[in-house]
Amino acid sequence: MAQPEPLTPLTEDWHRALAVVAHPDDLEFGAAAAVARWTRQGKEVVYCLLTSGEAGIDGMPPERSRVLREEEQRASAAVVGVSAVEFLGLPDGLLEYGVPLRRAIAGVVRRHRPDVVLTNNFRETWDGEYALNQADHIACGRATLDAVRDAGNRWIFPEQLGGGTEPWSRVREVWAPDHLWPGTGWT
Repeated sequence: MAQPEPLTPLTEDWHRALAVVAHPDDLEFGAAAAVARWTRQGKEVVYCLLTSGEAGIDGMPPERSRVLREEEQRASAAVVGVSAVEFLGLPDGLLEYGVPLRRAIAGVVRRHRPDVVLTNNFRETWDGEYALNQADHIACGRATLDAVRDAGNRWIFPEQLGGGTEPWSRVREVWAPDHLWPGTGWT
């Protein structure tokens, strides 16, 4: 197996980031250390979780799991300096790429007006071969890519505009974890 190329550092000349992920704990697998660095630099980071992870604990009923996982996510976010955590309440394990998901994410982008967006790995696998990615991660990542573009177009989801919410086309980059090689970071 060939060795991966050295990592290229991410740019840090931005002020606001929005992290859009499927579940509580998705950010803790790969991004929390970077988020802590950025908040210590004075950057604003907002978390948007599409679900509350209510289907994620086999031995616990979803209504109880939802409360626990939301509490854990807020506590984890606070540790790395994030105070704004939104849960959209979409059904865990059942996210589907499509217009409704793009609409929900575009609304979040328009409200928070980020310079950069972090999201889930949208590839079918984590390793390029066998380690299958979770369906919610794929849907979230793909929808986020499109929603960032949608957020800048006033003719897409125009019902979101007004009352201080306007199109936002200034997202410079979208970052998603890339696990084709161990430790390769973000694409």
